[in-house]
Amino acid sequence: MNIDTPAQNDLLNRKDFAIRIAKGIWETSLRETDGFVIGVTGRWGSGKSTLLTYIKEHLSKSDSDSKNSSILVDFNPWMFSEEENIKKGFLKSFLFEIKPELKKKKTKQTWWLTVCSFFKKSEIINVPGGEISKDIINLFLKYIEQDTSTYYKASIDKILLKSNKKIFVIIDDIDRLYPKQVFEILQVLKLTGNFKNVFYIVAFDREAVELSIETQFKDYGKKYLEKIIQADFVIPEVSDEKIEKIFFNQLNELFKNLEIQFNSSKLSSLWLHKGLKYYFKTLREIYRFINSIQFTLPHIADDIYISDFIVIETLRLYEFEVYQLIYNVVSLQIATYSMSGNFDSELIDKPEAKNLVKYLFSNIHDEEEKNAKRLKDPQYFSRYFTLQVNASDITEKEFATFFESPNKQDVLHNILGFGRLDNLLVRLNDDQILSSYSNWNFHLVRDLYTFLNNQAEDFDGKITRFADAIINLLSVKQKERNQYFNEFIELLYSESLSSFKPLVIYFYHFMVLDKESNTGFSGNSSSFRQFYLYQHDLLKSRYYDFLKRGESFYLGGAIHRPSSYFTMLFIYDYARFFKKEYMAFLSPLLSNRNSLIFFIKNVVVINANDNKAFELDTKKIKHYLPEVYFDKFIEKLRIMDITNLNEDEKGWRDFILAKVEEKNKSDN
Repeated sequence: MNIDTPAQNDLLNRKDFAIRIAKGIWETSLRETDGFVIGVTGRWGSGKSTLLTYIKEHLSKSDSDSKNSSILVDFNPWMFSEEENIKKGFLKSFLFEIKPELKKKKTKQTWWLTVCSFFKKSEIINVPGGEISKDIINLFLKYIEQDTSTYYKASIDKILLKSNKKIFVIIDDIDRLYPKQVFEILQVLKLTGNFKNVFYIVAFDREAVELSIETQFKDYGKKYLEKIIQADFVIPEVSDEKIEKIFFNQLNELFKNLEIQFNSSKLSSLWLHKGLKYYFKTLREIYRFINSIQFTLPHIADDIYISDFIVIETLRLYEFEVYQLIYNVVSLQIATYSMSGNFDSELIDKPEAKNLVKYLFSNIHDEEEKNAKRLKDPQYFSRYFTLQVNASDITEKEFATFFESPNKQDVLHNILGFGRLDNLLVRLNDDQILSSYSNWNFHLVRDLYTFLNNQAEDFDGKITRFADAIINLLSVKQKERNQYFNEFIELLYSESLSSFKPLVIYFYHFMVLDKESNTGFSGNSSSFRQFYLYQHDLLKSRYYDFLKRGESFYLGGAIHRPSSYFTMLFIYDYARFFKKEYMAFLSPLLSNRNSLIFFIKNVVVINANDNKAFELDTKKIKHYLPEVYFDKFIEKLRIMDITNLNEDEKGWRDFILAKVEEKNKSDN
């Protein structure tokens, strides 16, 4: 982890700059005894603390190389709470460091306790260091309490000059303080900044400190600060090239440590042209980002597109309102099935944020990134915000296992058991995803077909997605297409007529229908059309045998749901393709309660808003109940036991009977 402390490595080339500052301070202190306050200013995260570290190092070195000795007082006011007295805290640190006899006699702890007890107004006894130390403590306290006493100031100066030590006070992080605390520190500097042989080096963000002062003095912040700071050094801005190099070096190091395979050069366009670079102007901003993703990325790296993740995490850290807006808008679209894979970037004002959002919802044309698992895809969207794969989702590891496992039936049962079959089918219907998994053969199709065929009745409303997944698997490998489709046709032909499998109806239905009406599969499997047109007669013959065998299953109640998708296909195809056989089947069909309910629902036009019937569908009546069979159907309705019909079914039945009665009266 990159801790927000002075850097161990001089990544920003600050050392030479720090040495120049330290050298100037040291040489000035040798020539002069009047104290001064020097500011080291730079915006938040620009490396002020690192610069101070190098300045302290050089001042210490200058001391060891010189006949003159110095004391470094390192004070960080940020360590104090808002309620604590920073003035007293500063004095404790200051007095602790400047005590002349400290290293020769008592321990630091003894001296610290003595100073602390003094500030609590307790009696001073056995003060180590003799009268000099005792006097300077008293003098400092009285001077601070009385503020402008020239007598105490002169006495303190006398002691400091007599010690012949140069005292360098380093103060950092005052821009992190509350306004009240900033003002306290500036008061200390104002009162003690011109003590003899005391030189202050203070690091701060000028704009932040001026704003804090203005809470006390309104628009006087800048002038007040100028009265206290005699000179300041502005930290040079870091070049864009340097920041870019550090960002990508840090990112590559992270990927290496996490063992994540990702080519960071893919981010170059995002950095240079899409606005990513505008969010990383300092080392602190880079470290904050790297520290964040090193915790969030490892758990989800295999299940997202890393470029998208880098962008959305940048927005989360530095444009949280935009991040939240994306989540709220797109989540609502997904919940209402209106997700188009797009987002109105005009909702965002900031140009760099807008460009990044446009990228997130753009299309990718790179061949290597087909299976990108992008944020804009509904099945992956939530992963970028929850940082996990949802319970109903399927991880990339599970998806890979599906292809690799020799026993796919067990894998499929596990996926079904965890409620993830829907997500599996979404993946299998995406040819771009399948192109990333090449190590499979026709056995995969066979296993999936067998599993779904045995479960098909339980997934009645989703059968189209099941079949499309199989068709997609047959299609995706161009070299094997012909072989795979021929093998699939043989698989259909091999189905025993001793069992009635609904998924078989589905495939026969669309293959035969394509020849009859040029609809069928032609829209989504045109590459196979010539195959099943060529075998049309054989397909139709086999389908006839299958449907004929299905009569007994249907009438026997094996297919017991009149609203079933398979019931619709069974009766529709029998009536259309094998009309003569269907007519013979109609009499026993009309004696079957489920059939009657099926016809009730299918011979009326229903209003989608209130589920009420408003018209008879003459085309369907002609298809399902031709010639005298409609009259027989009406007779059955009149004597039908309606006890177990739901309210909609009762309403449709009554509507049909009323319409027939109305027509009879009109004819008479």
